[in-house]
Amino acid sequence: MSIDPVGEWIELANQDEASARYLFGMRPMPLEVICFHCQQAVEKTLKAVLAKHRLDIPRTHDLLE
Repeated sequence: MSIDPVGEWIELANQDEASARYLFGMRPMPLEVICFHCQQAVEKTLKAVLAKHRLDIPRTHDLLE
């Protein structure tokens, strides 16, 4: 059984996006938590791109890096 790192990163990104969308409907709206999940979704999507191109995935939360 082979592991698909691209698919795994995309699935994790999708989970973060779904969490952000769910939280968006809450009142009061937890903006900090929503923003956290949005940032995580972007970060994991970028890591999927790196994995697709077989590049090293840095252990950082710095999106610019």
